[in-house]
Amino acid sequence: ADASLLARIDDHAAFDLTLNVLDAQIAAYPVPADCRCIVQVRDFAGAAGTLDLRIEIES
Repeated sequence: ADASLLARIDDHAAFDLTLNVLDAQIAAYPVPADCRCIVQVRDFAGAAGTLDLRIEIES
């Protein structure tokens, strides 16, 4: 199957006090119900580490 880039983000621009200034956030992004998505996360310097990933599904 063909892959397409659906969204890309670096540092967030939202006024959200729960986020660090360097945190990334893609908010309110509509995903089709039949979509198979792959989330790829990279550090700008290629460093390894841990992350928190939260996906909220609204009906």
